[in-house]
Amino acid sequence: MVIPHHLGLDGFENISAQDIHILAVEDNEMNQNLLKHLFKEWKLSADIVNNGIEAIEQLQAKRYDLVLMDIQMPEMDGYTATQEIRRKLKMDIPIIAMTAHAFAGEREKCLSYGMNEYIAKPINERLLSNLIIQFTGITNTLTLPKEKISNEQLPAYQFIDLHYMRDISMGNKEYEKSVTEQFIESTPLDIETLETALKNSDLVKLRQTAHNMKTNVSVMGLTEKLQPYLDILEYEPYDEERFEQTILSVKTICTNALPEANHFYSTFLKIA
Repeated sequence: MVIPHHLGLDGFENISAQDIHILAVEDNEMNQNLLKHLFKEWKLSADIVNNGIEAIEQLQAKRYDLVLMDIQMPEMDGYTATQEIRRKLKMDIPIIAMTAHAFAGEREKCLSYGMNEYIAKPINERLLSNLIIQFTGITNTLTLPKEKISNEQLPAYQFIDLHYMRDISMGNKEYEKSVTEQFIESTPLDIETLETALKNSDLVKLRQTAHNMKTNVSVMGLTEKLQPYLDILEYEPYDEERFEQTILSVKTICTNALPEANHFYSTFLKIA
């Protein structure tokens, strides 16, 4: 275990969640909402910034015990920010990378840049809570009592899969409603952006949108269906005809998923 920077050995044995201050560096709004939700449920004090530059400024202005660092961000990415924290700020604060990359050697790459550990997206709340406990020395568990998690039967859909959302929400209906609404609003815009970027041969915008979509669709359980196509758009060499067909496949899956998401969202309106 790592002893938080502000606590000496005498205070190590009884560190509660309220004693810990976390800085999360994440530019995706869906992931920001997810982290805010988890921190609130776990009663953790945390700040969220949008990129590496803001992270460095925040670390210079305020004390933190742990950094959750997204890898791919505008302005300054997570690798560069971590090197700045280690070399210029001379800080040994624990840094956990958050990455959607599932490539072999990704963990080793993160460690080589000075990070302490990494967690893959979509974020698994149990793995994240274990890492927070490991690197802060929190002695009380961050997992909520099982009775708070709803045991109600999940609706069965052909395209969306709500099991990940239900796990991550920990029974919080407001969070489920919020991220469903966010998916419904953002997905048509993302598809339109992909089509426009392809038309304009804007490869940077196309790859950036494909990357962000991985997070936006994960909460509705669409990662398995969509990630192979989004990986092509984000990583493969540009091929107009292939990319056009890939975007069409993404659009078809999302077009089928949206009515199901709207149906699920309507269940919250009935409750209200």
